[in-house]
Amino acid sequence: YQERALKLKEELGDRAGVAATLGNIGNIHENLGDYPRALEYQERSLRLREGLGDRAGIAATLGNLGGLHRGLGDHRRALEYQERTLKLMEELGDRAGIAAALGSIGNVHMRLGDYGRALEYQEKSLRLTEQHGGHAGMALTLGSMGAIHERIGDYPRALEYRERALAAAREIGDAGAEVSNLWGIAAVH
Repeated sequence: YQERALKLKEELGDRAGVAATLGNIGNIHENLGDYPRALEYQERSLRLREGLGDRAGIAATLGNLGGLHRGLGDHRRALEYQERTLKLMEELGDRAGIAAALGSIGNVHMRLGDYGRALEYQEKSLRLTEQHGGHAGMALTLGSMGAIHERIGDYPRALEYRERALAAAREIGDAGAEVSNLWGIAAVH
């Protein structure tokens, strides 16, 4: 369906729609585990969004590219993309976007083994998320903080954050986050 939507948007000359659809197709390829194709579509989306001057779209696409590179294990490149995302979100004043970018940067630092910096970014993300009431972001950030504490061997704190993340996930009905945090709690026990 997305490929058909892409073709129609191209025929209509809807460049913004084409950029959004390219991003959607990239996300689908990422979910299917086809990272090279996902990168291809996200990079095409980014070029189009840059040409349109769509700063919010650019920030979202940079975040997607950062996530893809993190998934591929290219943490330095992931960090570059996430830092660019953060800068744009700050310029746009998008508090939810800033919180998400901070969390993503924290996750990259966790993968790099820099747990102090990972916690620093996650704590900033959590503060912002608490201020704007983003329960979905809160579940994700708390879960990440639990994972970091688990990796550094602080199991009581890991359990505390995982239980808070579980409660936040249940509050918003996010079954995926609920399962992830249940697994995290089980791992700590």
